[in-house]
Parts: sequence; structure tokens; C-alpha cells
Amino acid sequence: ELLPTPAKSHYTFNLRDIWKVFQGICSIKAKKISDPLVVMRCHCHENIRVYGDRLTNDADRKWLRGKLEEGLRDSFMID
Repeated sequence: ELLPTPAKSHYTFNLRDIWKVFQGICSIKAKKISDPLVVMRCHCHENIRVYGDRLTNDADRKWLRGKLEEGLRDSFMID
């Protein structure tokens, strides 16, 4: 849904971006993970850091947050 256009030519995402998300999640120290919620929060943070920082308007940022919330709700039954 976030296809590149002339005004948003930087909306090109690739496997390197996914790698950055997983690298951020894997950088959590095991001692700091006392609750699965910490990992889920880190997952959302990394996605917003990698993908959200490229988004240029509030509608696209809202779309990303909605997708993250939907994923958490569907996969982990968390609001």
C-alpha cells in the first residue's frame, strides 16, 4: 500500500530493512527480557524506527501504527 510515487520515491523497502528490524530485536540483552511484552515493544519500536522514519505524512505513519497494532492484536491478543 505504500508504493513509491514521484513525491515519495524513497518509499522503496527491501530485505536490508527487514534485517535492520531483526538486528535491533536481537540486540536486546537476555537479562533485560523479563516479560514477552518487552520483545513486542522492541519489535514495534524497531519497525517504527526503520520504516516510520521514512514516512513523510501523518496518514502513512498512522497506517503503519495501525498495521503494527493489528499484528499484535491478531498474533498475541494484545491491544
